[in-house]
Amino acid sequence: MGQFVILKENVLIRPTTKKEKGKLSYQQMDIGNNVYIDRGSVICALSIGSNVHIGKNCIIGHRTKIHDNCKILDGSILPPDTVVSPLSVFGGQPAVYLGELAESMQIVNQNLAQSYYNNFIGVNAPAEAPK
Repeated sequence: MGQFVILKENVLIRPTTKKEKGKLSYQQMDIGNNVYIDRGSVICALSIGSNVHIGKNCIIGHRTKIHDNCKILDGSILPPDTVVSPLSVFGGQPAVYLGELAESMQIVNQNLAQSYYNNFIGVNAPAEAPK
């Protein structure tokens, strides 16, 4: 898991599986930098690249590969073995390719994850001292 990975409330990360010689085995999941996964999503991906935004209540199927600088819209369901190419937006149930993103999406997703991280206030954070 890379830097500035944001997992919102009720996100479930599950290991992906692969069947070999009749046996089920777990695969390592790789998550890049500046990844924002919004609330209620279930992730079973094989890999998620850097600068990716996954919306609310998404389901990412087993062995899915999401490349860098992508966006998955709210409520999307990516079927198993889906490959999301760089600078793509996917959406729907099942999710399909909806279009291409601008190259500036890298900066947008970096700013989203890093600003959330930098402005995070924990539940038990001490009150700010009076000035």
